[in-house]
Amino acid sequence: MSTRKRNKLGNDPLGWMDDGDEARSEPSDEPPQTEASGSDDTGDAAEGEARPARRKAPAKGRSRKNAGSARTETPQQASSEDSTMAEKTQNANASEQRPDGEFLRAACEGSRMSVMMCDADMNIIYANESVVELLRERREVLRERFPGFDPDNLVGQSIDQFHQNPAHQRAILQDPSRLPWDAEISIADIEFKLRASAIVDESGQYRGNMVEWQDVTERNRFEREVARMRSAFEGANQAQMMTDDHLRVVYANPAALDLLREHRNELQGYARDFDPLQPKGCDLSEMYRDAARPGGSQRLPEKHELRIGELQLDLRATELRDEDGNPSGYMVAWEDVTDLRLAEQNIDALIRDAARGKLDERLTPDDYDGFVKNIAEGVNELLDAVVPPLREGSRVMQAMSEGDLTARLEGDFQGEFAEFRDAIHDTIDNLDRLVGQILEGANNVRSASSEIAQGNTDLSQRTEEQASSLEETASSMEEMTSTVKSNADNSKQANQLAVAARDKAAEGGEVVGKAVTAMGEINQSSKKISDIIGVIDEIAFQTNLLALNAAVEAARAGE
Repeated sequence: MSTRKRNKLGNDPLGWMDDGDEARSEPSDEPPQTEASGSDDTGDAAEGEARPARRKAPAKGRSRKNAGSARTETPQQASSEDSTMAEKTQNANASEQRPDGEFLRAACEGSRMSVMMCDADMNIIYANESVVELLRERREVLRERFPGFDPDNLVGQSIDQFHQNPAHQRAILQDPSRLPWDAEISIADIEFKLRASAIVDESGQYRGNMVEWQDVTERNRFEREVARMRSAFEGANQAQMMTDDHLRVVYANPAALDLLREHRNELQGYARDFDPLQPKGCDLSEMYRDAARPGGSQRLPEKHELRIGELQLDLRATELRDEDGNPSGYMVAWEDVTDLRLAEQNIDALIRDAARGKLDERLTPDDYDGFVKNIAEGVNELLDAVVPPLREGSRVMQAMSEGDLTARLEGDFQGEFAEFRDAIHDTIDNLDRLVGQILEGANNVRSASSEIAQGNTDLSQRTEEQASSLEETASSMEEMTSTVKSNADNSKQANQLAVAARDKAAEGGEVVGKAVTAMGEINQSSKKISDIIGVIDEIAFQTNLLALNAAVEAARAGE
C-alpha cells in the first residue's frame, strides 16, 4: 500500500465519517451493476465533459445506454466487479467492530477499482493507488487537454479541472437525488467511464462524492469493431456462416438464412441432421461429406462445390484463429452458383456457335438474376456490337466483288470497329484509283494500237505498190533478158559468119589479113557482149530477189 500523502492525510479525509459512536457503514441495497451509462439530463456537455444519467443500477447482465450508444460489459469484467462487490459486502458484514472510515479506506486502498473522492466544495480529498496509476498512464494525453495536470498531486486540486462546464456538473454532483450518475468522457483518443455517487453522513447530509474511474478505450474500440463487423455481416449480400472448432454453426447472417430457407428441401434431403431453418448448433461437416477433408475430419477444404440435383452451391471456408494462433473455427461463405454454371454453359455454347459463324444466337437475360443477368446482357450487347460491323463489311465486300466500288459501310462504329470501317473504305478507294489508272492505260494502249494499225495499213499499201513496181521491173528485165539473149544468138550467128568469112578470107592474101583483123575486132566485141549478158543475168537475179523480199514483206503487212 502506498504511503503517499494523499492516502494518509493529517486531517483524515474520511475522519468525518467516524464522528459519533453510533456511526456505522451500511451495506448498499443497490445490486451490482453491469457496464452501462446513460443520460436523462439535457444539460450541455462538451467533449471531455461527463454526461449525467440519473437512474437506478440495472440487474446483473443487462446493459444501459450512454449518450445514445450502447455499452455492454464483458462477462469477465462483470465477474470481476461482482467479486469485488461481494468482497466488500463480506467485509462490511465483518466490520461491526471498527469505524466506517477505516473500513472504507481499507476497501479503497485494496481495491483494483480506481477511486477518487471529493468534498462538498469539489476539492479532491482522496485518490487510491489504482486511479493514480490509471491517470499516470494517460498523463501525456491528459496534459494536452489539461495543461499542468499532475496525477501524483491530485489531492487538494479541484475536480472542476475535468469539466468544461463546472457549474453544470456541480449541479449534478451536489444533488444526491440525481446520483448515482454514470457517464463516459472522451479526451483525445482515450475514453473513461465514470460513476459518481454521493457521500452522506448518518443524518443524510451531503458531504462529498466518490468517483470510480475506468479506462474503457480498448474495450469500446473492441466493441465498436465488433459492432462494425456484425453490421457488415448482417448487411452483407453474401451468405456468411461461422462455426466453432468442432464445426458447429454458431452464427449465420440474414443472407445465409435466406439462402438456406430457399433451398431447405434440397438441403434436408442431402443432410437430414442439418436444419436449414435453425442452423445454429448444426454440424456443418454434413455439407462436406463428399469433399476431400485435408488434415482430418475437423478440417474443411478452402473450396467446395456442393451439388444436389440441379442445385449447385459454392462453399468457401476461411480458417479462424484465436489470439494465440490456434484454430478456433471457420468462416464459410455460401453462394448459389446454379444460375452461374448454367449461364457459363450457355455462354460457352454461344461462343462455339459464334466461332462457327452462327451469329444470330442470343442469351435470355430474363432467365437469370443479379450478376448472372448482367453477364447475359453483356454477352448479348457484345454480339450486338460485333455482328453489325461484320455484316456491313460482308455486304460491302460482296458489292465490290460484283464490280460496285461505290458501296460503303453504314452505321455508327466505335474504336477498332471504326478502324475496320476505315480500312475497308481505304481499300475500296485505293482499288477505285487503281482501276481508273488501268482504264486510262488501256485507253492509251487502244489509241496507240489504232495508230499502229493505221501505219501497218499504210505500209501494206506502200508494199503492194512497191511489189507492183517490182513486178513491172521484173517484166522489163525479162524483156531485156530476152533481147540480150536474142542479141547473143545474133552474135553467135555473126561469129559463125565471121568464122566462115575467115575461112573464106584465108583463101585470099590481103583479104584474109584484113578479114583476120576484122575478125579479131569482132571477137573482142563478142567478149564484151558476153560480159554485158552476164551483167544482165546478175541484174535479173537481184531483181528476182528484191521481188521475193517485197512479196514477203507485203504478206507480213497483210497479217
